[in-house]
Amino acid sequence: MYGTTSWGGLNWGIGISLSADIGRQSHVVTATNVGGIVRVQETQDVIVGFVLEAHYFFVEPYNWPRKPDGQPIYKGNASWNIGLGLRVDPRAKVLGDGIVANQPVPVTETGTEIRLKTSPRYGIMVLSSFSF
Repeated sequence: MYGTTSWGGLNWGIGISLSADIGRQSHVVTATNVGGIVRVQETQDVIVGFVLEAHYFFVEPYNWPRKPDGQPIYKGNASWNIGLGLRVDPRAKVLGDGIVANQPVPVTETGTEIRLKTSPRYGIMVLSSFSF
């Protein structure tokens, strides 16, 4: 994160995150019917990207110099932050009802495309942000 912005009592910045799905059903990007068997070509259960993050520092600066109003005087503003979060993807694509990867395609399905549905999915996010 390059610098921070304070708003609403929180410090805001940009961070890099790694998030992994915690559900049993994978996020499906593409799946096809190959010889009557459901074949998933691409999933997306782990995502790396940029995130907007908010933080509040809880400190106990007992031995730090203080301003006349009693607030601590911080030396420097560089920090490296690591955090955990919850990722919510409200429109993740998963295999449609009754369709199972590496199993025969249901007889009601036709064509080479496999039916997908949209479902909310949740994940754990590990965040690393920097300020200087």
